[in-house]
Amino acid sequence: MIYAVIIFILFAVLVAYAACIVYAMEGWNNGTIQYQAQKPQKQGTISAYSLVIPVRNADVIPHLPDNVPIILVDDYSATPVTYDADNVTVLKNKYQQGKKYALKCGIEHAQTKYVVTSDIDVEFTSEWLNIIDEFLATNQIDMLIMPLKMRQPQTLLDALQETEYVALQTLTGGYALQHNPIMCSGANMLVDKEKWLASWNDIKPEIPSGDDMFMMHSFKRQHLIIKYLKSPSAVLSIQPASSLKALFKQRARWAGKSGHYADYATLMVAAIVVFANTAVLIFYPFVLIKWVIDVMLLYTSRAFFDFKGLVWKSFMLSLVYPIYILITLLIMPFNKKKW
Repeated sequence: MIYAVIIFILFAVLVAYAACIVYAMEGWNNGTIQYQAQKPQKQGTISAYSLVIPVRNADVIPHLPDNVPIILVDDYSATPVTYDADNVTVLKNKYQQGKKYALKCGIEHAQTKYVVTSDIDVEFTSEWLNIIDEFLATNQIDMLIMPLKMRQPQTLLDALQETEYVALQTLTGGYALQHNPIMCSGANMLVDKEKWLASWNDIKPEIPSGDDMFMMHSFKRQHLIIKYLKSPSAVLSIQPASSLKALFKQRARWAGKSGHYADYATLMVAAIVVFANTAVLIFYPFVLIKWVIDVMLLYTSRAFFDFKGLVWKSFMLSLVYPIYILITLLIMPFNKKKW
């Protein structure tokens, strides 16, 4: 009898997980792709936004867009940051207190209404700037969440990260398109400069990471306009973690800041994901049910993110993901973020 009750409770957790996934799928499917980059931006165009990128000890500075004002904020790298281009300004982080303050330094310096934040390891595309211009021309926004994907996987570890990331990005877009954002990434996000600065204290400067999520939650509480740009032209690529150790440290950092969240929807979805993976650990045959649910989510956005090998990648990930979540939670208290 007790065993049957336990199985029923675990199954109910998976039903709740399925409900979260279906909610995201409905949002994603109802958010039609309305924007495709058309004409390339002309040289010297005056943009409504600047691109701000904090930099610390980057091995190399990639080629940056040349048709938008760019502010690189050198957070006291071992080798000073340099970049020779008319549209690029390199600043020293005058606050000398880490990435969040580097962002503040760059955003304060911007002379535009909007600021796009990103990371130095992001791969920019020629269509990206054009699609932002087109969206801003027809939309009133305070924050614009934009999609990301992993670069083409080279190893099994890369493939598993890519699969997880497509799922996370689909949840991000699906909930945002339901007007209930729960996630975002500062690697591809646009914000109103003055409203970002006015909400500075909500970014929790004392916590090393989480500038993007804390600011999104602040904008959400203030009922500011948060939108999601669902366009393949808006997708930027990021690098996967280079090793299993780096992956666990990164994910533990992501999970660690969740204890400071105050947004009900974000906390609810995070808890249900953890409980669903715990249910699989307790009764492993449930892994097949959860895999089917995850396949449905991934199938929804497979074409948008050009995601190939959906079935085998998702199945491989489903076998190890509950253990992966458990290890992440176990190392989270010991993972100290330095920048």
